[in-house]
Parts: sequence; C-alpha cells; structure tokens
Amino acid sequence: MKYPVQGACTALKERKLTAPATKGDIKALLTNIRAFFNADLNIIREDITVVTARLQANEDAITSLAQKQESTNEHLLQLQASHKSMQVRLDTQDDARRRNNLKIRGIAESVTEQELPHFLRRLWTTLLPQRSAKGIQVDGCYRLAKSNRTPTGVPRDVLIRFPLLRDKLDLQDAAKSRTPLKFEEMQLQLLQDLCRSTLEWRRSFQQVTKTLRSADISYKWGPSRALIVHKDGSMHQLSTAEDSATFLQGLGLTMSSDNTARPSHRWDVRRIVPFIPRSADDTG
Repeated sequence: MKYPVQGACTALKERKLTAPATKGDIKALLTNIRAFFNADLNIIREDITVVTARLQANEDAITSLAQKQESTNEHLLQLQASHKSMQVRLDTQDDARRRNNLKIRGIAESVTEQELPHFLRRLWTTLLPQRSAKGIQVDGCYRLAKSNRTPTGVPRDVLIRFPLLRDKLDLQDAAKSRTPLKFEEMQLQLLQDLCRSTLEWRRSFQQVTKTLRSADISYKWGPSRALIVHKDGSMHQLSTAEDSATFLQGLGLTMSSDNTARPSHRWDVRRIVPFIPRSADDTG
C-alpha cells in the first residue's frame, strides 16, 4: 500500500530537490498528511464505535443478569423462609404426637425390659404415694437405641407412653419437687420426648434460661418454638436469640456471649410413625 505521504516524498525526490519546495508543494504535502491521518482516524472511529456497541451490549447483559440474580435471591429467601416455616410446623406436629411420651434417663442397664414395668410401678408409688401405682396406666415402655453422642457406660433412655396425659404431667410435677431425683441408688431424670430439631433449638437458649433462673424469673416452653416468660404479671414470648437479647437488655440483665450460637438446623427427617406398644411376648 502506498501512503499519500510516501507519494509526496517521492514526487519531491524525483525533482531531485533542484529547487526549494514551493508553496504548492508544501500545501500538497500537508493535504496528503491530513488525508493520511483522517483515513486512520476514520478507521479508529469505526473501531471505537464497534467496541462501544459491544461494551454497551455487555453492560446491558450484565444488568439483566444482575436483575435476574436479585430476583433469584429473593425467590431463594422466600423458599428458605417457607421451608423453615414448614419444618417448624412438621416438628410441632411431631412434638404433639410425642406429647403423651416420657423419657426417663438414668435407669441402669441391669434393669431388663422384663423388669421395667415392675421398676416403674415402684417409681410411681414413690413419686405419687397418694395414688395407686396400678391406677397409672402405661401403653408401653422400652429402651431407646443409644446415640453416637452418648458417652460409654451411660445407660440408654427408657421411653414410656401414657394413655392419659394427666398421669404423665403429675409424675413430672412430682419429680420436679424432688430434684435431684434419686431412686434405688440411681439418679433419674424425667424428660419430655421431643424431636431433635426442637431440642437443638432449645439448646440455643441455654444461656437465656440460665440468666432467667439466676434472676428468679419464671418461664416455660411453649408450642411452635417459643419460650414464654412471666414477668410482673405480663407474659412475653421469645422465639429468637435476638428477641431474647432485647428482652434481657430491657430488664437490665446480661448474658454470656455463648448464646450467640445458633442451632445447626439439621432437620429431623425421620418418618413419623405411630407408637407401637411392645408386649411381653415381643421381648422374649
């Protein structure tokens, strides 16, 4: 390719520079230089236009993706909230199904399943001496499988199903008045049967309940993941650690920073099945 500047220089060379450049020669040279730069500038302008269009297209695509991502995030948050709400409802139903169940912790393994009914009747008589042990009916009782987190040597819990909720509540109230409960050289605990996620949620409130007990403030566990606190004739319902911190600050109480820990949210997805009593024939 022969550029205009090269052509102008060649024309001057052919004249062998026998005479100084004329005004026309300089004007022609400037015209050729201007044309050369204008041609390159036009090419650059076209390239800039193409690049600008591509950048605008990329920016539009990025904006569209960001909007879609924001919409997806909002939808994901809604799904997570719906999943959590559904899980809480399922756990509440599971806990309601376990309402008539009672777990006793601390019964030595030397007490076999065949001996459990007799052992329990003796325990009922000790806790409720004013009532006949035979008057407290039990649908079934057996030992639960040992958890992986249970230390070696600790006896398995015993699960008991009562046909009458009142019997279970009376036994629990009697056990609370005898804390610690010692019976036949065993230290026993009477516990409510709850699903795993509910237990983990309650563990996240350990520092809260400890603070309430130290301040001599009464509380109780309510349904659907609620801690119900009674203070000065008013009832307060706490559902999250944030609610608890705000409530305690309002009372001028402080608690350990350990309470900031959250439950692991490992959902209890075990199938909900009816409680099937085990007869003496089944244990043979």
